[in-house]
Amino acid sequence: MLERIVQAALSAPEGEIFEIGVGTGELTRTLLDAGRAVTGVDLSPEMLQVTRERVPEATLVPHDIADGMPTCQKDRRFAAIIAANGINDIDSDAGIRLMRELFGRLLPGGSLIIGNVRFDGDAGRIAYQQKLGLPIRFEGVSTGMGILTLTKPCMLLFDYGGTLAQERSMDTLRGYKTLMPYFTENPRGVTAEALDNLETGLFYKMDPMRIQMGYEVHNHALMRFVQEYLGLASDLPLIEQESLFWESAAPAVAMDGITELLSALRRDGIGSAIISNMMFSGEALARRIRMLFPDHEFAFIIATSEYIIRKPSHLIFELALRKANLKPTEVWYLGDNYRCDVEGARSAGISPVWLHTLGEGETADCLTIPDWKTLTAILS
Repeated sequence: MLERIVQAALSAPEGEIFEIGVGTGELTRTLLDAGRAVTGVDLSPEMLQVTRERVPEATLVPHDIADGMPTCQKDRRFAAIIAANGINDIDSDAGIRLMRELFGRLLPGGSLIIGNVRFDGDAGRIAYQQKLGLPIRFEGVSTGMGILTLTKPCMLLFDYGGTLAQERSMDTLRGYKTLMPYFTENPRGVTAEALDNLETGLFYKMDPMRIQMGYEVHNHALMRFVQEYLGLASDLPLIEQESLFWESAAPAVAMDGITELLSALRRDGIGSAIISNMMFSGEALARRIRMLFPDHEFAFIIATSEYIIRKPSHLIFELALRKANLKPTEVWYLGDNYRCDVEGARSAGISPVWLHTLGEGETADCLTIPDWKTLTAILS
């Protein structure tokens, strides 16, 4: 187990490592020899004296971690925090508060690594994750004991609809009525109702194919076909038509609490990006995102209309990882759809966070968050 903990700690980003329970300094020595600076704590003054003689270059502090981080270290961030011999009662209320505090002291990409952890099967692990309110990874080592790891994300990937923003129910007829004055040619006298019937009818015929086969259709292709088929012409580019239609047919508002969460990400240096299943163009989505969140800049926005592949395919998530140049363990995906968001993210090795309120008696095999205020409070 110790060897795996060392490997995990040394795979963390550049920066100092905080060691809980240094004991005789064996692990401390290994980390220092690997070129890492180490700050360590131990409850026993006798142990600390032994360790000081063995590793004089380490920063050692007499402290009981059950009382939280030492006052002299509270404003610091670490590449990894490790407790090879475990932490007592991590599932108690005090233990949960301590784990959240330690998690908050990590640099983006850094890991909290706890040895000698035991859960009562998968159900116990899932229940603990839900109580903690943070995604966890558990690697069993022997006879039920294992290593618990929490990694501070370098980036949060978001779904759009029902996650970042809430849209009014789609009123396509209202959208087409908004577009009608912009058609400069309409030789057949097409009405908004006729335009709506044709385009909406085609959409509903394509929708099962999109969902079942996992391939996306670009809205501009549908718009172009319908307008040429009906003899309509406009001087307005398709992107402008699309934006006018969308804003009229389904105006959006930011989800409650999401602006505070995005502010917390900026404060902590955690990046953000978007993957959304939609026929609307990437530019239309980008415009809407800029309108809803003028103070926040997403690293990139993936509208599946631009990439053919839809969630839950692992390929679209792997594309995001490549664009971000990050490993799956360094990213969380946040969304409200279990199949597309939770199963899709998990298929790419990304930790999913499901925006969902569990009903009475309902369970989930992933972390669920009822609202963004809850996640912001945990991260803070």
